[in-house]
Amino acid sequence: MTGLIRARRPFAVLVLLIIAGCADLTYDATPPTVVVVYPVAWTTFGRDTTDIRADAYDNHKLDRVVFYVNGESLAEVRTEPYHTRWYPDTTGGHSIHCVAYDAAGNKTHTGPTFVTVVDPAEPPDLEPPGVALVRPAAWSVVSDTVRVEAIAWDNRGVAKLAFFLDGDTLALLPGPPWVHFWDSREADDGYHTLYAAAVDTNGNRGYSFVITVDVRNVP
Repeated sequence: MTGLIRARRPFAVLVLLIIAGCADLTYDATPPTVVVVYPVAWTTFGRDTTDIRADAYDNHKLDRVVFYVNGESLAEVRTEPYHTRWYPDTTGGHSIHCVAYDAAGNKTHTGPTFVTVVDPAEPPDLEPPGVALVRPAAWSVVSDTVRVEAIAWDNRGVAKLAFFLDGDTLALLPGPPWVHFWDSREADDGYHTLYAAAVDTNGNRGYSFVITVDVRNVP
């Protein structure tokens, strides 16, 4: 009986060694790898929605990737692709980093990715102002003092307006109302042209239609 026990002892030791070996084979002490791939460090972008993306890998099984902005948790993603949306609420400098966890509890932190958020650039103003002559009427007969009047509008503001008589400046107005009183007696009797030109706050120019009036001051 003693011999039988002694014969079984090496077998039991072998089983224990095999179990211990399997445990060693399944033990995971290797942390995952993770890197922020977007946005690129030191990028400057407008204050609108942007995507944050990371690449992550583990030798056994990756559990999750947690995204952080300025040290505060933004999102936890458990499946590929590892990305989330970020809605910046302030301008200025921000830091982004990720932490990847594997199934064994190992984790890896990325270094900070620094970015700058700015207000979206205002598009350049290329739209000219609108302007129209409202007095005198086209082809009207005028004499003495004539009220020359225009209306003007612009998406950002009209800075000044000028009236032109026969192509020469008749009056330059720095602000509304866009009205000028023209002494038609300074012009020869006959047909003359009038138009207005408006300039907006960005230097764009707009022109009215050219009208013709008939000056008659001689009895």
